[in-house]
Amino acid sequence: MGLNPHMDQSVFPLLMQNRVSRLQVKHDQKWVEVKPKDGGIIVNIGDLQIFLNDLYQSVEHRVMENSSRDPRVSIGVFFRPEKSEDGDYNRPLAKLVTPEKLALYQKFNMGEVRKLVKSNDSRLIHNQIRVYPNRRLNANNII
Repeated sequence: MGLNPHMDQSVFPLLMQNRVSRLQVKHDQKWVEVKPKDGGIIVNIGDLQIFLNDLYQSVEHRVMENSSRDPRVSIGVFFRPEKSEDGDYNRPLAKLVTPEKLALYQKFNMGEVRKLVKSNDSRLIHNQIRVYPNRRLNANNII
């Protein structure tokens, strides 16, 4: 069993896996296998990309079907914030939004994101809440 290409819809997902890796990440439009390291933990950015206003970016990845006789074992840990300080909405951190570096994402709540995940390709979620290039927003007037 494998997983289609996707981007994690959580903040800072962690993955531990055994020596049988079928995990691949997209790099320069090519799929590259992630080689397991003993005791290693894979850290993905996930939706932290939105809070960090693209300072770091999530990566598209997939899991290929295991053709080995050895089982692939992986353990994932995921965190999804439900609320931010101003209620149900999340947005880029105010300290990372300046006149020189405008907000790249509109405010959103995780319920809206979950609906988008269910109805669309998860690779498109960041694009759907991204601020359009011709909209000039700052920390005080995020949509």
